[in-house]
Amino acid sequence: MLWLCRKESPKPPLHVLGLTSENGKKPWRGYPTYKIAGNDEEGQAPDAGVELVPLRKHEVMNIRERFNATMHYQARDRSSLLEFGYWDKTLDIWHEQGLPAYVDKNSSHEFFGMDFDRFKYITSVPFRVGLVPAFEEKVLEDRGDKEVVQQDDGIRVLRYKSMTSIPLPLDHLLVDRETWRRHYKPRLDPTEPERYPPNWDECVQTWTNPDRQFPCFLCAGSLYGVLRDWIGLENLSLAFLSREDARSLV
Repeated sequence: MLWLCRKESPKPPLHVLGLTSENGKKPWRGYPTYKIAGNDEEGQAPDAGVELVPLRKHEVMNIRERFNATMHYQARDRSSLLEFGYWDKTLDIWHEQGLPAYVDKNSSHEFFGMDFDRFKYITSVPFRVGLVPAFEEKVLEDRGDKEVVQQDDGIRVLRYKSMTSIPLPLDHLLVDRETWRRHYKPRLDPTEPERYPPNWDECVQTWTNPDRQFPCFLCAGSLYGVLRDWIGLENLSLAFLSREDARSLV
């Protein structure tokens, strides 16, 4: 018996929804399909805590092959399934609405049928491309349910203490070329030894293994977002408008 990875009750057989044949031998490719581990009894839907096992016998590509084919506009067996991730508070609310308690940020990709954990593979190349050393993160001011914090990128922000949200930028350390040379440029030295993981040789062997079945990601942040964070949205927009060398970047 095949079921969609959605917590709905009661669950009709998928062939009623037109997603599989009645005998379950032709899984629909639009959503991940699952069977109950160790239980193939007809008509029984999985309950919370029951292990869900991916059933994708039609697939002919591994994750790496599928991802590379997608990125190069080549033929593939199906689209890659990948989530950007969830706020902690989002998962808390979903738990209140019926999401099984055992589903957390480390297992949500399996429960929802994603190909892989985005954060696991983004850190599969643990090379630090950001500011090294980072700025000290510290609380500068207590404002009751909020606090003013200096982040590890040097930005001063206002953020809630008990709520997951994008913080409000208040002040930026990077305001001109002098502050760039003094505070940021030295932290972007590509030869800084701390950028490299201690098991570098082992990592290289993994990355260059021709039989590797998963994609490797070097997390480099955002081409626009990092600059926006460092200098501020308005200041960055004015820089693009007023400086020829800045406009050449876009």
